[in-house]
Order: sequence, then structure tokens, then C-alpha cells
Amino acid sequence: MKIRSLAVLLYIFALAWVIFAVFWFLRDSSYRYFYSIGGAIYALVISFSAYFINKRKVWAWWLATILVGISIIAGFCDQIGWIDLTFIVGAVALFIILLKSR
Repeated sequence: MKIRSLAVLLYIFALAWVIFAVFWFLRDSSYRYFYSIGGAIYALVISFSAYFINKRKVWAWWLATILVGISIIAGFCDQIGWIDLTFIVGAVALFIILLKSR
């Protein structure tokens, strides 16, 4: 897979996390600031790694691979619904693409 396509997929993944952060911010929960800020920071780090992957930096590829792997594991640490399952399948697909692109 081309580096540019991989970066676009990572930007889409980061956008999903921004959407997650916005939905958590709009919920009436005592944890809403924690989850929304955490999701926004995670999306920012994934976006930075996508930018530097596009610049062909190896450390950015490692960072993205580790972070996507962590998000797969974190997806199983909660009650799994349809949204969680969709997210896990997408993250696994992105993880496999990341591994094949190396």
C-alpha cells in the first residue's frame, strides 16, 4: 500500500476518534471531560503520526502501529456492542494494513 493511502486511512481513524470525543462531550456524564479530552488527544497524536508517516519517518510508523494495537485491546475492555464491534473490526483492518506496509 502506498504511504499516502496509509496516511489517509490514519486520518480517517483519527476522525473517528474526534467524533467519539464530541459524542462523549455531549453526554451527561461525570466522565465526559475525561473521555472527550482523551479522545481528542488520541486523535491528535494519530494525526501527527499520519503526517510523519507521509514524510517517511519510521518512528511514526511504530507509534501508529502501537497506538492502533492499544486501541484494539482497549476495545475489548468494555461491554461490546455493535459500535464497539465495528470500531474493533476497523482498527484490526488498519492494524493489518500498517503491518503489511512495513
